[in-house]
Amino acid sequence: MRALALALIAAFAVSAPASAAPKRVHVVKVEKAFERPDNDVVAASVVWSCAGDTCTGELPRRTPAVRDCMRVAQELGRVTEFGTDEVKLNSEELAQCNTRAKG
Repeated sequence: MRALALALIAAFAVSAPASAAPKRVHVVKVEKAFERPDNDVVAASVVWSCAGDTCTGELPRRTPAVRDCMRVAQELGRVTEFGTDEVKLNSEELAQCNTRAKG
């Protein structure tokens, strides 16, 4: 009986949803500021809270990914900065990101 209980606990631990992973706040700065003082935009499956030229959102990863930046750029336009407080995309990665920028 104890072995069955341990097996079930192990199965649940392995199959925990990805949403259980800790999320890290990412910051996006865009080339063109928003006209309204506050906006919520969905991009890369995240709700980004935007004011002026800066948006913040929580992603389930510690470091920024170019693929996420590209998905954000498709919705928000050219990105001038993307990352966390600790790590940001470099200029080459931002150039790659902006290949998908909205109009």
